[in-house]
Amino acid sequence: MSIFRIEKKTIGRPQNFKYPLGLLPNPAYGANVAETTTGGSQIVDSPASPTQNAIHKFTTSGTFSSSFTGTVEYFIVAGGGGGGYQIAGGGGAGGVLYNNSYPVTSTNYTITIGAGGNQATRGGNTHIGSIFAHGGGQGGSGTGDGVPGAPGGCGGGGARRRLAPSGGAGGLAVNPQPAPVYKDAYGNNGGVGSNNGNPDNNGQGAGGGGINGAGGNASPSAGGGGGAGLTFAFDGSSTVYGGGGGGGVWAGTAGGGGSGIGGAGCPGGPTPGGTGVVNRGSGGGGGGYGNSTGGAGGSGYAVIKYISTQGDPNAPTHDIN
Repeated sequence: MSIFRIEKKTIGRPQNFKYPLGLLPNPAYGANVAETTTGGSQIVDSPASPTQNAIHKFTTSGTFSSSFTGTVEYFIVAGGGGGGYQIAGGGGAGGVLYNNSYPVTSTNYTITIGAGGNQATRGGNTHIGSIFAHGGGQGGSGTGDGVPGAPGGCGGGGARRRLAPSGGAGGLAVNPQPAPVYKDAYGNNGGVGSNNGNPDNNGQGAGGGGINGAGGNASPSAGGGGGAGLTFAFDGSSTVYGGGGGGGVWAGTAGGGGSGIGGAGCPGGPTPGGTGVVNRGSGGGGGGYGNSTGGAGGSGYAVIKYISTQGDPNAPTHDIN
């Protein structure tokens, strides 16, 4: 006679099984905080999207009203500096700061978008609460002697030598706030004005710094080009930011705007230097000969991004025994 032993088997989830994040049957998890967080122009991924990101874009000043405690990603661009007056340096681009894990609480954060600087004026700082990126430095004006570019997020370009021993020095990129308020910072110096060139043999204007390169030095025959910008896609769209303004000249070849978004320098005559593209933080072009005014810098920009389905860290783990 045979004896059979039957073992009891458990069918279903194994012992100590835990739901993966996103599948927990607990209403404390998966709350869509984007529904109650406001500010700027908001874009929220569809429920079917694997990323579940919410993005707030600020082209003008406003308020980011957070309804949660957690971390966000931010990207801020300051306003570009204005170009200088008459055979002048181009304006520097506004500085850029980025952080992919910045803590926030359920409160309001003031967003200030830096304005582009007018002729020979520094660009405005862009703020998220107490965090800020420095505005671009203005280009040196050629009505003075060897006027340097001003410091800023990116430095302005130096003006012609005129009666000074040498052309104006490039403005320095200002050190940003110390870490850990940011992860990455971008900024470069302006170029140096030339000693020679133009019918009076007293120089040409240099280019303002860009966030991806220093402003170009002027030569006897040409203005310095604006420093290059960089492409970012933190708001979901690939866009170039932070080109420096080109240097102005007496006549001939003016400096081009950095990456096509900085203002071009004036090649001489009554026309002004070019204007930096708005919301890109680009510098304005330097003025040329003949009472030519400098171009205005472009205004800044800010992006705040976060995961819209936030979990409650104090919620139970739902062990299944």
